[in-house]
Amino acid sequence: MRYERIDTEKIRGVNTDKQALISNTQSILLPSLSGNYQLNDKLQLIAGVHKGFSPLGAGVSENDANEPEVSINYELGTRYIEGNNYLEAVGFYSDFDSVLKNCSENSPCDSRTSGTEKESGSAVIAGLELSAGTSFERSGYSIPLNATFTHTQAELSEDYKSTLDGDRLTLVPKNQASLRAGIELDSGWDTYLTAKYTSGICESVGCERTNKPRSETESLLTFDAITHFPIGYDTKIFGKFENIADKQAIVSRNPYSARPNLPRTFTLGFNKTF
Repeated sequence: MRYERIDTEKIRGVNTDKQALISNTQSILLPSLSGNYQLNDKLQLIAGVHKGFSPLGAGVSENDANEPEVSINYELGTRYIEGNNYLEAVGFYSDFDSVLKNCSENSPCDSRTSGTEKESGSAVIAGLELSAGTSFERSGYSIPLNATFTHTQAELSEDYKSTLDGDRLTLVPKNQASLRAGIELDSGWDTYLTAKYTSGICESVGCERTNKPRSETESLLTFDAITHFPIGYDTKIFGKFENIADKQAIVSRNPYSARPNLPRTFTLGFNKTF
């Protein structure tokens, strides 16, 4: 059980002679329940239900037109583990009573340029998460393999103003996936190569219906590599190479205009265990 009380204040008209202090108070109780059941030594069932909450922005009063974003989130899945092999599948379903939009000077809403505003009516986000992994043991080293995949359907469940039931929501990719392969030496030196894929996201609700220019971002596939080398005294140096191919794409245009993904980046450092 979690209880939240949020008090906000905002000064409007900072650069004018007429200033106003706007404040509001929000509070909510958020229950959550989760559990697992061990069917046998290898197979486990997992389930949960949680209440979610996203508050209104500073100075936005709660009324019929402006309500906090509240959701009920369900998950049900299974987990299988045998030796070095594991497999997990989890279905999820989130029921939103409304969807909020962050309002700013760069991304204004219908009635304000700051805070939050109701963007659409009720919505449902549902999907499936899959993950699997294994490790091949060899003399002096091992080869781990891991894969994940998430498919998400994020849609409105009612008509609201200019949006329609079934319109895709913003900022939620339909598909995400990653594949990682590595080599781990008995000496403690390990190296991993990871491929990551993310499909495009809607920049406005219902982008698949309106087909407006630049209403959806491009899909993105990148490759990363990282290596850890032990130097003694429970210390390892590491080198990380992100976006090896320097793939470039616009990953979002909201709320501050077009933003690119991380360019080719190299990081060198060390970590020590105490």
